Amino acid sequence: MLYGLRGWIGKLLPRGPFFCNLCGYKGNIWLWRGHHNAAIKKHQIIGAGIRKCDCFSCGSSDRDRLVFEFLTSEISDFRRLKFLHVAPERQLNKKLVSLGAKMTNIDARKSGYTFAYGRKTITADLTDLPFENESFDWVIANHVLEHIENEKQALSEIHRVLKPSGKAILMIPFSPNLSSTLEANKNWNSSKRVEELGQADHVRLYGNTFVNSWSQIFDAVKLVEVVYNVDLNLFNGEKIILVEK
Repeated sequence: MLYGLRGWIGKLLPRGPFFCNLCGYKGNIWLWRGHHNAAIKKHQIIGAGIRKCDCFSCGSSDRDRLVFEFLTSEISDFRRLKFLHVAPERQLNKKLVSLGAKMTNIDARKSGYTFAYGRKTITADLTDLPFENESFDWVIANHVLEHIENEKQALSEIHRVLKPSGKAILMIPFSPNLSSTLEANKNWNSSKRVEELGQADHVRLYGNTFVNSWSQIFDAVKLVEVVYNVDLNLFNGEKIILVEK
């Protein structure tokens, strides 16, 4: 209801330089997302920080628009493809469904998280997926892995459920200034995690070594720069993190 009203209002507002590739909004008004703290500034974390990036009309984030722009550059026909969408972003998921993709949506629904995913999203743990081997062509998990303590098991499960030659988009908060991934100590409280990692509910901040670490599980790990012809109001310097089976 809220985004429907905003979409109607957005059509009446003056046109602007930025374009939403998920709903078609092109205007001057964008909404704030994120937060800022010393760790984000110190480590120059890509994918973190406060910015004015959410679409006024549909609520999509810069990350949603980046992922969709990449997918449309990679895929010509979505209708035969099976996607596993972890913690599914509303507008991205809705757009993929409209293109004919067969979407399976999951979330762990941990205590303290109030996201309303709807009845089509099932409760499932990324470290113990309730799906058969080689079930999906694509997996999308945006800013999920930094919340999971047993990261290796989660990556192994993603690999297991991907079909041969399957691909996954695994976006994470990433610091190019860190030579290695910084793991939280189990004794750290929320304040310490914010101080060291940039967010209270994160268990790690990824550094440059994650590519080599993930390459032990996947056949390829790539940071892909997305080229686009219109200004999608994206996070500066953020690339798609793509793994391939």
